[in-house]
Amino acid sequence: DSAVFTTKGTCWWISQILVDGQPVDFKVADSQSDKFKLDGKWFTVERHGRQKLVVKTADNRFVSPRNVQVVLEVGRFHDSITVEQEGVNHWLAQNDEVK
Repeated sequence: DSAVFTTKGTCWWISQILVDGQPVDFKVADSQSDKFKLDGKWFTVERHGRQKLVVKTADNRFVSPRNVQVVLEVGRFHDSITVEQEGVNHWLAQNDEVK
């Protein structure tokens, strides 16, 4: 699954990434670069050009939902994008039908 976000501005950068509310370390040479890719355990954040951010996720095979929050910054202004995945159906998980 993936979600595509576009911005009006072009000078933003990623200041923080949180997974289920917990900050994660990420390294990118220049998060204002026109193109970069950050790989998490079950998600990928990619910048495509000056105004597009793509968040891709692997299937959530757990019962609990999970989320990734990407915090964007421009100067002193912050905003964030949160992508949440539902967990699998409890009945399916109990019956081993989730592979």
